Amino acid sequence: MNQKAERIALCQMQQAAADMVYMDELYRAFRRIRHDFANYLQCSNFESEGEDFILRLRVLKKETLQLVDELLEKMPEIEEKSRRADFSWLKEPIALKRNSNERTRVLLKIWEEMKGYFECQLQEVFRITPVLLHLQDRLQRSLPPDEKESREHLAECDSICCHMTAENVLLAAYVYTFQKEAESIGVTFRFQLSVPTRFHDRLGDFFYLLGISKAAAIAALSGYDRTGDKHHDAGVIRIRMAEGMGLWHFFLEYGRMREDDELMLRGDFENDRYLKKILKRMDAVLSEKENDRKVQVDITG
Repeated sequence: MNQKAERIALCQMQQAAADMVYMDELYRAFRRIRHDFANYLQCSNFESEGEDFILRLRVLKKETLQLVDELLEKMPEIEEKSRRADFSWLKEPIALKRNSNERTRVLLKIWEEMKGYFECQLQEVFRITPVLLHLQDRLQRSLPPDEKESREHLAECDSICCHMTAENVLLAAYVYTFQKEAESIGVTFRFQLSVPTRFHDRLGDFFYLLGISKAAAIAALSGYDRTGDKHHDAGVIRIRMAEGMGLWHFFLEYGRMREDDELMLRGDFENDRYLKKILKRMDAVLSEKENDRKVQVDITG
């Protein structure tokens, strides 16, 4: 049976998933504007007097300006909603008792990290309007910006960075915190994640698996020195979760820092008592191997 702290954490996750959908849509729209604006700047650097090229540049500019105008119209409502919303799940810490089991500890740790992502989004939302106004002013001018202005505009767009594109807001928070922690130790994080149907009603199992995966990969590569790396792809963490034809598949791969590093050897996932329970419930099979200083974990269910 789940401990009280775990149940509270899962309730908060579900509330966050409902509360932050509008914020996810906002950041998706902003990312699209940034992408289209960058394309406009890139095209404007080419020298061409062809009618097709000039028309394409005008259309790209017009469409990007339209997206900016539409988002600016929505921003007052979004900002007001951010001010008035409760977000009690973000403000209330969860007490962890001394006798809490490891599963609860893993879930609470990863959830507290994910909260930081949402908190950052709520703070940054009020910085988006000035950036959009600058873009609007830039796009309303007759001449495209020069190279220096282009760099400045893109840098301003990139200062609004707390967003990841994922299947839902909870996965976005997970991959964002994972990526930031990987970057802090000089490691590359690559992912392809979705929530398989079997896990829709078992978020605790799903995020426990993701939590121990993150902890294992980061621990194994802490202190990684890319300059001294002689092994291909050693400083890369890969994680995938997908489903198809009634089956789901989880894959994790990460390197070990040194040949004599005993930190992560085979058996860590196989011997995890809480993961064993998940595998039994899901009728899933786990295989774990090490090849060329890389640990690989496969789970199919």
